[in-house]
Amino acid sequence: MTQQRGGAIVPSRAVHTDVVFVVLAVTGVAALLAGAWGAFTGPGPNDIPDWAVICLMYGITAGVAGCIGAPLIIGIARRDRATLALVQTHRPRALALPGAVSNHTLLRSLRALSPSAPTPRSVVWAVDEHGMELWQPQSVVPVLTVPWERVVSTSTDLMPQGRAVIAVAVLNLGEGHQLRFALRRRFGGITLMGRDRLDDVLRDFAEVAQPTAGTHR
Repeated sequence: MTQQRGGAIVPSRAVHTDVVFVVLAVTGVAALLAGAWGAFTGPGPNDIPDWAVICLMYGITAGVAGCIGAPLIIGIARRDRATLALVQTHRPRALALPGAVSNHTLLRSLRALSPSAPTPRSVVWAVDEHGMELWQPQSVVPVLTVPWERVVSTSTDLMPQGRAVIAVAVLNLGEGHQLRFALRRRFGGITLMGRDRLDDVLRDFAEVAQPTAGTHR
């Protein structure tokens, strides 16, 4: 992790969250099999050993979470590592941040500025003194560039996502355009940053942009 000038703690490298879910899946299946064996060889159907009950409970929970989550997280982690490598090659001095396109509102916001942009749920933003760039693993050039000169003001907001409420950053651009985006807490993960942390990140953006533009809150 790296602490930026405005105080925001942001990830500096990819983490292997996918390994955690694979471990969950493997240990969950193993515990489920052990629990089933203990229940089958126990004194009777109404007298299952305590250890077998614990194995069954853990096995069901971890097995379901791991088997469902592992493919998703593995895909996100692989895309993050590939995209982060591109950013570090082409923009080695830029601050790289893990982004998310987790609902249709955020997707529409991106497509309003870049209609042809691909739409995976995980993306990487590269931020430097010139502006923000959206990077994805299938392209050796950014799929969207937002120069600081276009940014009139920045803020954070809350928006519904299913039954949850998520925090998003809002960049008001010239000519009435607006970019809304979410950031994840770490590369290879799916947890989104909260509003306080996004506020810190936007303060970092303002400091980075000072040499070339006058973005303000």
